[in-house]
Amino acid sequence: MLGKTKPDDAVWSELLLASQDPQPLVRHEVVAVASTYNTARGLRILIQALEDTDTENVAAAITGMRLYEDETSIRWLLRLFAHPDPAVKIVLAECFAYFFQEEEAVVHRKYLALPYLIGLLDDAEPKVRAAAARSLANAERFRGIHALLGHLKDPDPLARAEIVRCLGLIRQTQAIPPLTQLLADADQPAQVIASSFTALKRLGQDGIEQTLVAFMLAQSNFSAVPLEKRLSVLADLLAQDKEAAVFEGEQLKQLAQSTFTKFLPTNEPTEKEEGLVQAWLHIQPYLGEKTDVAWLKRQIQTPDTETRWAAYQALLALPQNGQAPFLRQAWSDKEKLIRQWALTEMLHKKIALTPEDYHKVINDPEFRDIALQIWTDQGFSEDTTALLKALQSVFASQPTSGVQESKANELEQICIEQCFTSILSATLVFRQHHRKAAVGPKTTARTKESVGIAPSHSRLLWHRF
Repeated sequence: MLGKTKPDDAVWSELLLASQDPQPLVRHEVVAVASTYNTARGLRILIQALEDTDTENVAAAITGMRLYEDETSIRWLLRLFAHPDPAVKIVLAECFAYFFQEEEAVVHRKYLALPYLIGLLDDAEPKVRAAAARSLANAERFRGIHALLGHLKDPDPLARAEIVRCLGLIRQTQAIPPLTQLLADADQPAQVIASSFTALKRLGQDGIEQTLVAFMLAQSNFSAVPLEKRLSVLADLLAQDKEAAVFEGEQLKQLAQSTFTKFLPTNEPTEKEEGLVQAWLHIQPYLGEKTDVAWLKRQIQTPDTETRWAAYQALLALPQNGQAPFLRQAWSDKEKLIRQWALTEMLHKKIALTPEDYHKVINDPEFRDIALQIWTDQGFSEDTTALLKALQSVFASQPTSGVQESKANELEQICIEQCFTSILSATLVFRQHHRKAAVGPKTTARTKESVGIAPSHSRLLWHRF
């Protein structure tokens, strides 16, 4: 309640007392209020929260001080570089990355963090090292170049790829030779090589487009690079979006098509080639009109579950193809995980279901859970006739009993909560009929107002339905 309006002196006093509360959640709420209003008292609370025993509260306080953009806060933030929790150091590095990105934020003191960030490049946690590299890239200071170049052999591939990417962002040409060497290093993973291509393009390396073509088509010095690795590099470049915008999108698509044509996967891949099929499936959705739809359709007929699922997803990503037929085929797949995915997509896209489809949903607890969550979030489609038929079929196919009555009650409650009027009227008829058949005329129907089940229980109801 204290945070509902702008705090006055009395409220700030209460907030200061609440900041010492033994419950971490209470202290967290105090930090949230203090972060909202840029005042001296709020800053005092945030500084105090930097020493909180709860890591989440410390991180929230750092975020609040970032919003303040206060020069005096820097000395308190610098002390946190010695914090033992990696999560705190990551948030701290992100805080200074924001300061560096915003030219007018804490202009005079933010660069005091550079030596601390360079120190984080040796942290034991790879995610901390990656966050430090991103912050140094935002700083765009020459001082960070040597430190980043010195960590190109980082033992973690993801951290190493981030360091490579950041070298491209700082745009110092002295990074070109070591980055060029990474392209020819057979031990480098695909993500590092993809980041190297992007960084070299940003740095203006002459002929980098031709080098990328030679790499993908196994020409020149790249003939020994495995195809699966080359495809993974291309998939990374296609997935990088803004980062890979340094390469023309059409150029990458044409290169992917040329590679596909030259190294066309066989219709019946061997066990060794299964990895290649997966790599091709990840690339196909990016090709647009150049996608080989016929090849994708063949993949949804394979016995391998992962291949079929990836092929369905690739087909669904293509704008020029009707989605309903592929989703319906996936909805009939022998693998239940694929059927669950297909149901989710069909409901989100409001693709009409048949009475048989609804019957499958009603009779399977996992399908019901998926359907109820989506219907709760976005409602039914306009026509509920098919669902009503399925409900009638389920009710009519089972003996009347107390369980049957309970099911009708539960469905009625869900209909009330969701304002599904047409379904409600139908289920009321079903209830009345089954009550008379099961327990006789003395039992009276409950009205909508007498239903006492909380809305929050609706998902549990459907688990029992």
